[in-house]
Amino acid sequence: MKLKFWQSLVLLVCLLLPFQKANAHPYHVSIAEVKYNAKAQSLEISLKLFTDDLEKTLSEMAGKPVLVTSDAAVQKLLETYFQKNFRVELPQNQVAVPRMFGFEKQDDAHWFYLDIPVKASQLSAAKLRNQVLIETFPDQTNLTNLEINGKKRTLIFKESEVLKPLL
Repeated sequence: MKLKFWQSLVLLVCLLLPFQKANAHPYHVSIAEVKYNAKAQSLEISLKLFTDDLEKTLSEMAGKPVLVTSDAAVQKLLETYFQKNFRVELPQNQVAVPRMFGFEKQDDAHWFYLDIPVKASQLSAAKLRNQVLIETFPDQTNLTNLEINGKKRTLIFKESEVLKPLL
């Protein structure tokens, strides 16, 4: 009788395992591709974030569960979040905030498409703030690949370094 119980329990666990949500990934990282469009005078941004990390952060921000959808309230929450956590800071306390113009899901992540208006004359004094997800995950690393005026480089943002010069 005892053997039958354990066999049944093992069978039940094996049947339910595929329906369990996978454990969270062991690392927290984002990738941003940022290119300066001189004609439009703006930074064009593609930002990749793990969906579960972003949803956790937005849920904490909203005080209720949030899923990344095209719902208008979620879009507003995303825009507000990016305006605070991924932006360009200029001299005299000026801030250039991103406009989000779309996103798409890719496996366990989302790509967000943003742009930030910055005049060419402002680039030398501009600083990029990339602190996405750091408030939720102190071990978060945000990699940002920049291409400005034909020059490429990568910036690495961590909890202690969230603001770096564009040039």
